[in-house]
Amino acid sequence: MKAWRTYLGIVLVAAAGLNVTAPPAFAVTVTPSTRACLETAIGEAAAKRIVNARQLTALQRRALQNCEESPISSGSSAGRAEPAYWRFNWDYVTARPVKPACKSTYPLTTLPAPIDSIVSINRLGYSQPGAHATPVPHHNVSVRDLRGTGIVDENGRLLVSDRIDPIVSPGDLTVTALARNTYGRNVTTNESYPYEEWMIVLHVCGTKYMVFNHIDDIPSAWVKATQGKGVRKECNTGQDSADVCMYSYLNIPVKSGQRIGRASGRSAGWDIGAWDTARPTPGVLDPGKYTGRWATGTCVWPWFTPKLKEQVFSKFVGDKTTCGTHGHDVAATLSGVWLAKGKRDRASSEDLHIALFPSYQNDGTYRFSIGLDSGISSLPGGIYEFRGENSGLHNPAFASVTPGQVACFDTFNPSYQRDASVSRIYASMTRGSTETITIAADRNSPCGLGPYSMPSNGTQFERRT
Repeated sequence: MKAWRTYLGIVLVAAAGLNVTAPPAFAVTVTPSTRACLETAIGEAAAKRIVNARQLTALQRRALQNCEESPISSGSSAGRAEPAYWRFNWDYVTARPVKPACKSTYPLTTLPAPIDSIVSINRLGYSQPGAHATPVPHHNVSVRDLRGTGIVDENGRLLVSDRIDPIVSPGDLTVTALARNTYGRNVTTNESYPYEEWMIVLHVCGTKYMVFNHIDDIPSAWVKATQGKGVRKECNTGQDSADVCMYSYLNIPVKSGQRIGRASGRSAGWDIGAWDTARPTPGVLDPGKYTGRWATGTCVWPWFTPKLKEQVFSKFVGDKTTCGTHGHDVAATLSGVWLAKGKRDRASSEDLHIALFPSYQNDGTYRFSIGLDSGISSLPGGIYEFRGENSGLHNPAFASVTPGQVACFDTFNPSYQRDASVSRIYASMTRGSTETITIAADRNSPCGLGPYSMPSNGTQFERRT
């Protein structure tokens, strides 16, 4: 009742179709848990302004509705606060269900691009230190490679891949957030020139969302909408020194098959990912360390009709029967993501950390994905991939190595970027509410028969369980 009285003035004005905010009849009532949520989402100063306000801006109103324990807004689920694994992010402003509710098992009925334009698709869980040192919750969709062809864009800049146009909406969806990435250099061609790409976040239904990346030439009306009232803007520096501006609380409806942009041609193709905020991703310990889709990421293709899903799976690299996953944390084993000590609050800065997990191809190989800034003196950043053995502590599956055991790994795949002088890697872990892994490498020779001992120059990483 208090929440309804608080917003009475706002609701009446909104019902009249006026783009103004009327003073509420009463001062804003905020519970301690709601205030804590606001402080986490928008900062203490901004939260205090809401608490003391007698008149809310549209942006303040939306922030409060996202944290309110008993929200009145259509598109929110009344009666419960945000779950413990939720952390505010530009693309993830609430974990609660948003209207429309999901009425179909297959809400996505159109492929974003012609299937014949797709060369291959990486399953979930791909990694690439320098961009993604930890396994990713999205698919890399590769199209025709133009490197070496001399094909250029309208400004004479080399294209890396086909510009697939149009990329279309796979269903009747709503754009809820956009991010503009402005680059000064193409890291693939090593040319210096300005260009931009967009990330597009779409609400599917209920707790389901999806995202596209490496898209340009989006509708001009969408760009204009980022400057609208009530839109939250946040800017910082992103990967490859890009200037990034993120726009939240958009509400742009799109129809199935409607053009949403073009694959930029600046990388190998385009990305697609999804998350379901109803639960954290299985295999992700301590999901609260992450924001958005790293905490609740899932496979998007089961939301498509079975016929379309079958077409897509035929393009997967490696195993063509499942989507893969980015969740490989197995408590009391080596398997999963390990954070630099004391850096839990920087879990999204992937190159600080390391990950030990099965290859995204699900082909019996395993990889050490070592962040370029992880600081292991004996083990420079890169991918050290090996074929697993069925028993013992020589090249074992990571999930089979338990606390106190020292395993040794060697015979690394030369196809991936790494320090070729590294001949073997040692790893061991200890258990607890915070687990610790110790990792070290050597350049002298392969592992040998064992048993193995951890070198004195090991570096430690950690994770909560």
